Amino acid sequence: MKNTLLLKHFELATRIYVCLFMLAYGGGKFVQFKGATQTIKPVSALTGQELMWAFFGYSQAMPIFIGVLQIIGGLLLLSNKTKLFGIAVLFPILTNIILMDLVYGVHLGALFNAIIYFSILLFILFFERDKLLKIVAIALENNQIGQETTRKEWLKTAFITGTLVVLLLFLSNLINNP
Repeated sequence: MKNTLLLKHFELATRIYVCLFMLAYGGGKFVQFKGATQTIKPVSALTGQELMWAFFGYSQAMPIFIGVLQIIGGLLLLSNKTKLFGIAVLFPILTNIILMDLVYGVHLGALFNAIIYFSILLFILFFERDKLLKIVAIALENNQIGQETTRKEWLKTAFITGTLVVLLLFLSNLINNP
């Protein structure tokens, strides 16, 4: 019993920890990349991090969008009722940050922090696994109610969808290469 209570407090503490950093990083996005495009170096001489910063500094819209999502996701972590939504918002954001940090060689401290926040979200999900399994079961059940898909129907759907994808690719090619 004491271990369960301690674990609940620890889980809440980790959610607050991630929330605080998401608020800081999200709020920072409003000013973080200002002036980043003003570089005297040619593009070929920029480091990966400088190139990424110049890219994000070109328009404030994307950093602000990411920042707002970090703030919303962080705040959603604070409530037991909304923490899974918060994780759903933050997972793709943190995944993108980790990948960008790796690919563009952002200093290891930033990468390490993003991995820690992501790991904490995985930790929280581990303790919510029963709830997640119920959500998945409900989603799968709703998709299959009254829908026994035969192989023939599946092939028909695949053929029609595939044909539409090829048609869209063809039209896209015509538009982009007149």
